[in-house]
Amino acid sequence: MTYKNTLFSCCVAYITQAIIINLPPLFFVIFRDDYGLSYDQISSLILINFCTQIIVDLVVGKYAVRWGIRRLCVLCHIISVIGLLLYPAIMLVSASQIYPVLLLATIFCAIGGGMLEVLISPIVESLPSDCKSGSMAFLHSFYCWGQVLTVLLTTIFFVLTKGTQYWYLVPVLWAIIPFVNSFIFLRVPLCPLSGETAGTKMRNLIFNPVMLLFILAMMCAGASELAIAQWASLFAEKGLGITKTVGDIAGPCAFAILMGISRTLFATVWARYDVYKALIASSILCVVSYVVMVFSNSPIVSVIACSVCGFSVGLMWPGTIFCSVSRFPLGGPSMFALLACAGDIGCAVGPAVVGWVSDKVEATKVSLLSNIIDIPNLEALALRSGIAAAAIFPLLLIFLVYVIRRSRLS
Repeated sequence: MTYKNTLFSCCVAYITQAIIINLPPLFFVIFRDDYGLSYDQISSLILINFCTQIIVDLVVGKYAVRWGIRRLCVLCHIISVIGLLLYPAIMLVSASQIYPVLLLATIFCAIGGGMLEVLISPIVESLPSDCKSGSMAFLHSFYCWGQVLTVLLTTIFFVLTKGTQYWYLVPVLWAIIPFVNSFIFLRVPLCPLSGETAGTKMRNLIFNPVMLLFILAMMCAGASELAIAQWASLFAEKGLGITKTVGDIAGPCAFAILMGISRTLFATVWARYDVYKALIASSILCVVSYVVMVFSNSPIVSVIACSVCGFSVGLMWPGTIFCSVSRFPLGGPSMFALLACAGDIGCAVGPAVVGWVSDKVEATKVSLLSNIIDIPNLEALALRSGIAAAAIFPLLLIFLVYVIRRSRLS
C-alpha cells in the first residue's frame, strides 16, 4: 500500500466521524415519539456527547504516541462500530433500560469521534505533500460530504421503506464503513508524527500566548459553524416559513454542500495563497451572511445567505489547524488535541448562544431587532435575534487571526 491509501483511509475516517455525529439527531423524533424520551433526556444525550469528546480529546492527545497511533486508529473505528450498533439494541431491552442503552451508545460514539478528531489530522499532516494546507482542507471536506451523504441516504431509506419503522437497520448499514476501514488502517503506511520525537508537552503549549490565541480562534471557528448548522433547518421552517422538507434541503444540506465545496476549492486552488488572509476574508463573508440572514425579509435571500455561510465557514476549522501547525511544527498530537478540544467547546457554545438568546427574546418579547426590522412573528424574531448574537464569533475570529498574523510578521 502507498501513502495515497493512507490519505484515502483518513478521508473515510472523517466520513465515519460525520456519520456518528449527524446520524443520531435524525433519530431524536423517533426516540421521543416511539420510545418516550423527554426533551431533557435528549438534551442530556447531546451534552454528554460533547463532554465525552472534550475529555477524549485531552486524554488521547496526551498519550497517543505512547499508546501507538495505528493501534488507536483501529480501536477508534471499532468503538464507533459498537456505538452505532448499540442504537438498534434498544429494541431488545425493556422500557426502563432504553435511556441507559442510548446513553451508552452516545458515549461510545463520542469516544470514537473524539479519537478520530485527534488522530487523523496529524496523520495527514505528516504525509509527504507539496501543499500541506491543501491536504488538510481536502481531508476536512470529507466530513462535509459525509454529513450530506448521511442525511440524504438516510432520508432516501425512510422514503423507500415508507416510514421509520425500519430505522434500526440504518445504523447497522452505516456501521459497515468504520468496520471495513478498521482493517484498512491495519495495513496502510504511517509516517512519524511531528512532535513524536520532540515530545512536546501539552502544558508547554497551553502557556504559550500565541497558542492560546489559536485555541480561542478554534473555539470561534467551531461556534461560527455550528451556530448555523444546528439551527439551519429550524430557522428555515420557523424563521422563514418554509416547509420542513424544503427547509432540510435548503438548510443543513445546502450548508454542508457549500462547506464541502469551499474546503475542496481551498485544497485544489486557494491553498497556495496566504491562509491568514483567506481566514480573514472567509470570516468577513461569514459576518455578512449572518447579517443578511437576520435582516432580510426575503426567504429566498435568507436561504441563499445560509448556504453562503456554509461556504464561508468551510475554511475556518482546517485553516486554523494549518496555521497552528505552521507556527508549532513540533506540536504533535498534544497540539491537535488542544485544538480539537477548543473546537468542540465552540461547537457546544455557538448553538447554545443562539438557543439562549432566542429563548430570552421569546419569553420577554423584547429584542433590539424589533426597532430595526418589522417581523410580526415572535418566534421568527427570536431566532433572528439568536443568530445576530452569534455573529460575535466570526467577528472575534477576524480580530484573533489579524493579531496572530501580525505576530508572525513582526
